[in-house]
Amino acid sequence: MAQTSPEETPGSSLTVGLEVESFAALRSRTFSFTPADSLAELLAMRVRTLPLYGPDGNGAAIEVVDNSGQPPSGGLQLDYGSWNFTEDPVVQATHPEWFIQFYETQPIEIISPTYWFTTYFWEQDIQKMFSSGTYQYNAIWANDIRLFHEFNGSTRFHVHIGNGTGVGSQFPFETVRNLAMILLVYEPELDRLLLRNKYSNSRVVPPRIISPKECPHFRPPNVPHEAPRSALATHLLNTCPNINSVINAMNPPIASTLGPNARDYFKYNFTSLLDSLNAPPVPDGQSPQDGDATPTPPSYRPKRKAPTIQFRHQNDTMDGDVFVHSIRFLSSLVYFAGEIDLESLREFLGLNTNMGGNGLSSFQQNSTSNNNNNNTNNRNSTYSMLSGATSASGHLYGIYPLGSLDRLLSALEFSGVPIDHETSRFWRRRAQSFPNS
Repeated sequence: MAQTSPEETPGSSLTVGLEVESFAALRSRTFSFTPADSLAELLAMRVRTLPLYGPDGNGAAIEVVDNSGQPPSGGLQLDYGSWNFTEDPVVQATHPEWFIQFYETQPIEIISPTYWFTTYFWEQDIQKMFSSGTYQYNAIWANDIRLFHEFNGSTRFHVHIGNGTGVGSQFPFETVRNLAMILLVYEPELDRLLLRNKYSNSRVVPPRIISPKECPHFRPPNVPHEAPRSALATHLLNTCPNINSVINAMNPPIASTLGPNARDYFKYNFTSLLDSLNAPPVPDGQSPQDGDATPTPPSYRPKRKAPTIQFRHQNDTMDGDVFVHSIRFLSSLVYFAGEIDLESLREFLGLNTNMGGNGLSSFQQNSTSNNNNNNTNNRNSTYSMLSGATSASGHLYGIYPLGSLDRLLSALEFSGVPIDHETSRFWRRRAQSFPNS
């Protein structure tokens, strides 16, 4: 199979990365662990036998990164040409008392290299890394000692999507704005597919994901409580003229029980787009500056080498199929946001182009009379308008209701976006398994 060069395919500048967390435990009464025998190290020893492609097709190393002594905000120095195994102290067991005796436990985060989206390397490596047998670690077969993984309210997986690997690989403003508007409208559908389990066990920290609808920019007095999703997108369009303003609307600094780093816990995290990418790290052992007798340690390096948009979702799985189809779907969504023009986006999202002021005056006027009837009439009117759209793609996705998964997937499929047909079928089948509540 011929390898596709990132420069040969439209939209090929997209890069992808994956982070997966779980709470791991291994029954260990029959042997002793040493400090070097962490569960992360045991897993790393196992997966080092896998024939991985890596980002450039020449293989990928498996690294175990010690994050002890790291600041609370992170700061891990990771090699993004490698798969990294590290500990995530935030992850907790649902029932920690089950593991008091006879178990070695560790909350583990698995962090992928940065891959080009248009290569097949990332998909093949994810399938190998998360195959059904890889994490069934059995250290002593005779005693049936197996590694146990728990997925709960403190665990999640992240998908990172970037626009290249260089320091100047920023997304254009229009892409960021369009994507934010799409996410505001389609968040309920994405939640239904990707946010499967609603963990309620009070003994586990709640899912660390904050909806943009909870942000002040989309709450009264800016937006009425009962405003439709299209009104949220209209408000962002009319009030956010640059990337900074979009990020401050979607990911504002907020006071939260999650602590000082709560800004990092948004479901759709745009904040790394503003990260300052400093000069390369100072090599270990470099001559000290200003007469300091201590060698200068490596400088802090951002967690991702280049700016990315981070999708933080909850899912109780190590299923490679879920990860692959999530990355395909979300990458296609980002690509779509960068290709669609504003007029078509308004049509796709059902925005009222005649709204004045902050884009909510029509809704606010309707709210003073009969909300339910008027909102229904507005939706029907918009639906009729879209059904008669002049563009071919408008005809195809316009037959589906606003905000529906079918409408979103049809728009991706018929707009030249590189989404795999099997991925569309995967999510449609999943939607049938998890109907609207």
